[in-house]
Amino acid sequence: MKNKKVKKTQKGKRRVTVYTAGHCTPCDEIKDSLQKGQFLVDGEEGEVDLIDIETEEGYELAQKQELTAVPQAFYQGKTCKIKFDEENHEVLIECEHEDEGT
Repeated sequence: MKNKKVKKTQKGKRRVTVYTAGHCTPCDEIKDSLQKGQFLVDGEEGEVDLIDIETEEGYELAQKQELTAVPQAFYQGKTCKIKFDEENHEVLIECEHEDEGT
């Protein structure tokens, strides 16, 4: 799989980087939903850069990010939680944001 940008919304929305791998069973459902645009970032529409760590480029990016497991998501260098809503077949990405005062 090539690394790709999954756009669901217009500019100004949060862009999250999600790392996956072909050998990762949970990654399959997550990748499928992300590619179909079935995801929310902090409860809102967002944008996702989907990175396969089994590509040369993805491997290098994962090393720079000091990735410890897949699937894993990051927003502005900070780790986000990834949940899969089986009922709605939707990925929910939750990130903490210190700069937003919440």
